[in-house]
Amino acid sequence: MLFRSSAINGGGAFCPGDAITLAAANSTAIEGEITFVWTGPNNFRQSGTSTAGGDYALTLPEGSAGGAYTLVLTGPAGCPSQPKSVDVIIKSKPTTPVLVVADPNLCGSESAALSTSAVSGASYEWYITANGNTNRLGITSQPNFEVTAPVSGNYTVKVVAEGCSSDGSSAVAVAVSSTPAQPVITAMNTSVCPGSGIELSTSAIAGATYEWFFNGTSIGKTEAATFTVTEANTGDAGNYTVIVSNGDCPSVPSAPLNILVNGQLPQPTIIAPANSLCAGQTLELSTQAYSGASYEWFVIQNGNPVSLGTTNGPSFQIT
Repeated sequence: MLFRSSAINGGGAFCPGDAITLAAANSTAIEGEITFVWTGPNNFRQSGTSTAGGDYALTLPEGSAGGAYTLVLTGPAGCPSQPKSVDVIIKSKPTTPVLVVADPNLCGSESAALSTSAVSGASYEWYITANGNTNRLGITSQPNFEVTAPVSGNYTVKVVAEGCSSDGSSAVAVAVSSTPAQPVITAMNTSVCPGSGIELSTSAIAGATYEWFFNGTSIGKTEAATFTVTEANTGDAGNYTVIVSNGDCPSVPSAPLNILVNGQLPQPTIIAPANSLCAGQTLELSTQAYSGASYEWFVIQNGNPVSLGTTNGPSFQIT
């Protein structure tokens, strides 16, 4: 008896790696076991046995070639069926893309600009892996994507063309750092004498760096939140500011702090109306007047100066 298999199910177009199962049934009434043989491209052959009404299934091994796959059934009496064939098409896998990140070091609320090379008719799937979890960020029809609220992690992209996905691109690490708040600059003294030090400081932030400016010009960077100008002179008088950076993320400059360096006053000369006095008389001393100056008066006792007092004016009386 010549018997026939039904049309084969499961043919069509597939992406590399898809599971492909072909199947058919015997359309002729028969009793007993049936042997089935599948043949295909590259000398493919696989056989098996089943019941008369079986589905004679074939699951193609991964990596199988596309082409025509043919099924022949043989009944208990050794009579073969007419061959039935089905076409299996294996589509091409898109080339693995290369992800480009415009700036992998971002600050605060900056966006991450992702892109890759364009593929005609393709779509693009964008991913992030952070804290051990991989999540899809979105799908676009264009080869670029803007992440408006990025987080630190590894970013990748896949290209999907004709329903088939490429492998993921190599990951690009993106670091997102917080931007420090505007710092406040302080000084031990805002008015110093020539030769004294100017000691500046601001609030410390772990891992931050500090760039110090004098009248808008950088004068140095430190890893500590302090800066010292040693032996200041009148040329060091002016406005000082600081910028605090967390990685590549700088703060706005601090408000300027004005430091005064007072000019060096000449050695004073004491003027007295008389070099000798009678007991009970008042000694009146004076010296040159200087705007805004204070005056400290001393007497030499046993070779050492002993302070008599301080005045806001250039005169002093000893009664």
